Amino acid sequence: MNKEENIVIKPEGQRIKVLLVEDDKDDYVLFQDILSEIPKWDFDLDWAPSYRAALEKSRSCSYDVCFLDYQLGETTGLKLLRDLLDDGLNAPAIMLTGRGGYGIDLQAMQEGASDYLEKSGLNSEILERSIRYALNRNAALEALRRSESQLRHLSSKLLEAQETERKFIARELHDSIGASLSAIKVGLERKLKVMKKGSASSDDILLEDVIGLVQDTIKETKRIQKNLRPPVLDDLGIVVALRSLCREFEGLLPGVTIEHSLDISEQDVPEDLKIVLYRISQEAFNNIAKPSKATTVSLSLSKTQNHLKLCIKDDGQGFDLREALEKTGETSGMGLSSMKERSEHSGGSLSLLSSKGKGTTIQAFWSL
Repeated sequence: MNKEENIVIKPEGQRIKVLLVEDDKDDYVLFQDILSEIPKWDFDLDWAPSYRAALEKSRSCSYDVCFLDYQLGETTGLKLLRDLLDDGLNAPAIMLTGRGGYGIDLQAMQEGASDYLEKSGLNSEILERSIRYALNRNAALEALRRSESQLRHLSSKLLEAQETERKFIARELHDSIGASLSAIKVGLERKLKVMKKGSASSDDILLEDVIGLVQDTIKETKRIQKNLRPPVLDDLGIVVALRSLCREFEGLLPGVTIEHSLDISEQDVPEDLKIVLYRISQEAFNNIAKPSKATTVSLSLSKTQNHLKLCIKDDGQGFDLREALEKTGETSGMGLSSMKERSEHSGGSLSLLSSKGKGTTIQAFWSL
């Protein structure tokens, strides 16, 4: 049995709703009899004897699959199919015809039909297979549409994050580096003006002051560079970078002890995963820096069999995750959304465990 045949079309106990658009009552009765011969399936069959009746029924009821006769009096099933799709039909449509023809078959598939069957050769086995394939194909297409929607949403969020980052960098450069360079420029112009006159001035700026401004600017540039991507990560690797991150936050959080256990070698961590590990750890520490009332924080990175595990745990006040979500409507305020997206985009998974008074634990796993 192939993979497609293993797909569960309907949960047990649910019936499959079928719409048959057929202007010949004898053909309707014959179709009903064939449908009843399909074993293990239960069907609810609706009959629409005309183009207008089909439109009315599709608007008033939701169907799992539709069968459309190619010849419908003065119109055709192809025109009906186009109008049903324009009207928002989500169910797969299968075209029926009393006479074969490659051209009709091809046209029906191009218009969006899931299958094309000749009435003369119709039996329960063929009908069952066509319905099963149509439902499975429609389920796969629906999953693909959801995936595309998620990708569009993700793309939008990535663009938004990119613009936010650019705005932040621009502000940093303007307020910090730009201001410092302007002060250096003014100081050098004044010094040059005094040197050209060949006389001293009481408000003469000292070169030592300009050098001090240059040193401060260099320091600020390194700070911005570190925020964009820590040099220690590229120079010395993820193990040293995480140790450095722990020391840095321990210095910023008086009264908080940060313990680390990095039981892993540099070669065990893929290059593209190192920045992900660093950013998740950084975001977790940023959350702890908020009023979490933690006194002890532990960070561990280990390799177990074919998996990489990052765990960050604190003994802070914790929170009720469901209550927080209901209150804010999102997790972005906790940085969880950012951490979760980073882990999933890199092929991993992330979980957060927390409760009031019992601290918070963040765990992320990657398959190696």
